[in-house]
Amino acid sequence: MLVLPAKAWKYIFEIRYPASPLLFDNRGRLLEQFKGEPFTEWRIDRNRIDLHDQDQSISVFASFNNAGGSAEDPPTFTYYKDHIQRWLKLVIPDISIKQVNRIGLRTFYLAQVDNLSFEKLFQRFLSSYLKTQNGLWGFAKARPIDVGITLDAAIDNCKLHAGAGPMEQEQAKSMFGCELTRKKIPPLSVFIDVDYFMENPDFDAATIVQAIMKFVLDGQSNCDAFVSNFLKNLNLKEV
Repeated sequence: MLVLPAKAWKYIFEIRYPASPLLFDNRGRLLEQFKGEPFTEWRIDRNRIDLHDQDQSISVFASFNNAGGSAEDPPTFTYYKDHIQRWLKLVIPDISIKQVNRIGLRTFYLAQVDNLSFEKLFQRFLSSYLKTQNGLWGFAKARPIDVGITLDAAIDNCKLHAGAGPMEQEQAKSMFGCELTRKKIPPLSVFIDVDYFMENPDFDAATIVQAIMKFVLDGQSNCDAFVSNFLKNLNLKEV
């Protein structure tokens, strides 16, 4: 048994809320108040504003019914979290968000695997999680060549949806938009996509930003723990 370290390579945060027409009046002011390092690039559309850095490694956005931001390979989670919090402190009062319909933190993890081919990693993954051999697939001539599994769980009042499987570098690159991040992707890894979310949370309008940021911190902790425990069941030894 071998437990792999998993690295969070990408975070995507989003809140959804009842449509707010105030966005249309405040798009320019929001952009002017927030733009600056690292958010030097921006775009205003009819229903949305976006800001990001030159490498497109970190971004924030707001529309008339959702807001959030993403980061690829941030130096720390705190770096990402602090920018999200600063953005929400502007957006929420400016467009008068008093209710959240859905809140979610999605994280893409890669656990690098060395000294194995994709075929061997696939077989280890298959035997570790599906506990099956080729002869049990129901058709004698069918030979599995790839595998992915999906898991759903409840954590307190939140839900967790995860998908995982072995992944080669070229396929993993398609999950990322920043070229600097794409160049760092390992040749072979176990990819784990975790969506941690809550629908219709009972947030107090007066403390909505604090409640959102608590969700973000709890989400990161719970997702990290889930991925760590998930990988404990992966046996990379010969089977």
